Amino acid sequence: MTFTGITVTASGAIAQKAGAYFNTDYTDDMMTVALLQAESSLNADTENNWSDQFGTLNADTKGIVSAITSSTVAIEAIRFDLDAIGRSSSIAMINSLSNEINANKKILLEKSKRDFVREA
Repeated sequence: MTFTGITVTASGAIAQKAGAYFNTDYTDDMMTVALLQAESSLNADTENNWSDQFGTLNADTKGIVSAITSSTVAIEAIRFDLDAIGRSSSIAMINSLSNEINANKKILLEKSKRDFVREA
């Protein structure tokens, strides 16, 4: 399934990032809510409304925005049941996803990179 908040994130990307054994009781509706929250958080954190601009962004920038939102939703899916894959594995995955989110946000926040991703 593809979740459409304002950005578009495939459920496969979320499942891949959450891991093979995340709790499948984390429903599509829950993922949709988490996606909308992830978009809002990204917009606030970067002081830019990526959601409104998503349709006009180039493929590279859409990929960065989608990577951030899918990783954020994957974290929520993991947090839903930390014991589904084991607590230490869950924490390691959350840390890895958080690092990815922060690295991608940094790209969107740095002016020189922001200009590049908008113009690419």
